[in-house]
Amino acid sequence: GGGVSRFFRHPRGEFDNETGLYSFVFTDGTVAADDNITAQPTIYIDGNVLANIQPPGGAIQAEHQGRHFIVEEEYPGTRVRYSKPYAQGIAVEHAALLYLDVPPEGGDITALWSSSSWLVVAKASRLYAYSGTGLTNTLLGTNYGNPYLLSEAIGCTNQKTVVLVPGGVMFQAEDRIWLLAGRAVKPIGDAVRFWTDPRTERTGAPLVIIKAVHLPAQSLVIFLTDGDALVYNYLYGQWATWTAHEATDGTEAGGVLFFKVASDDTVRLDDSTTYLDGTSPVVLTIETGWLSFAGLLGYKRIYRMLLGGQNITAHTLIIKLAFDLEPTWVDSLSFDSTALVRFGAEAHMGAGTTNYQGQGYQVEIRPSRQKCTSIRVQIKDDDPTGSGQSYDVTGLSFVAGLKTGTARRGSRRRAS
Repeated sequence: GGGVSRFFRHPRGEFDNETGLYSFVFTDGTVAADDNITAQPTIYIDGNVLANIQPPGGAIQAEHQGRHFIVEEEYPGTRVRYSKPYAQGIAVEHAALLYLDVPPEGGDITALWSSSSWLVVAKASRLYAYSGTGLTNTLLGTNYGNPYLLSEAIGCTNQKTVVLVPGGVMFQAEDRIWLLAGRAVKPIGDAVRFWTDPRTERTGAPLVIIKAVHLPAQSLVIFLTDGDALVYNYLYGQWATWTAHEATDGTEAGGVLFFKVASDDTVRLDDSTTYLDGTSPVVLTIETGWLSFAGLLGYKRIYRMLLGGQNITAHTLIIKLAFDLEPTWVDSLSFDSTALVRFGAEAHMGAGTTNYQGQGYQVEIRPSRQKCTSIRVQIKDDDPTGSGQSYDVTGLSFVAGLKTGTARRGSRRRAS
């Protein structure tokens, strides 16, 4: 009379799944008496544990503090649900009362990610951070706090571009790739903005970034696109582009990049032990932006350029120079690594070698136009052969603005 029924888990129950049946008879053949079942575990909601519900539908998801977070599809701009804490051997459990509200400003939520102790909720033009640990399975503790506005102008436009790197989280915004480092939002992708900004003058519009893949062993983040891949080396803080990497998706496994190509149904992998694309050698091309040594459009004399490199195998470098923001290459110079000669103290410079392979070299380039506002450089192998690496560039420097002759000090001056 008025008591609360307790439910226990049955220790064993097996039956055949037959299609077309809407009911079945379960025969309890493992427990001799009803009182024996009380020795079995009780149903999980005993002790005021929150009842489980079906997780809501939604494509924007993340893991944070051992919980599963998902943007509720029915409220895509204002509601993020989170699960109970993960428990070993138990599937992810959601509950009706575990959620957090997001300010409606900025439109729909576009991405979620875990950043240190924060849950970051991104919209196309806003970033919010939530601190705290959330409610327990029995509604104890406090819910995640009010959102902290990290940025009211910069947001994330693509969940698949979110990637954790040393020092922060990289992600794609409307115009370029940004880095969230602590509470600071920094434009880390300015060097490749030509490929990502919708306002670019690039023929064919900006690249569509498909997926960001992190390769920690190589200190690389590869942004796969519908064209060339954009690659950031965070060890050196340098960007590059990879040809022949047009993709529809990609991932990392065992430290190797795998990507689904757009042209057919094959999945390809990046093999760092070879410099071949299939059977064709890959040409390493180094191309700088415009370099100015006298401020914006100021004139300066550039007497020579010094290129430091390593002679790995025989190669011929083609070095091109452009001047004064002009779109054409003016100088085209060649350097044959097989024509290296010794100079200076032979005991220290190539002693005991005949082909100088494995040795470092320095190439001096004299531009045809010394007085200029800016200069641009392109370096590439003229005719790569074999599957290995032919050269490595280790440094590039310029001798600019020097005046020959004796420098004299003026006479003494007095000021009063």
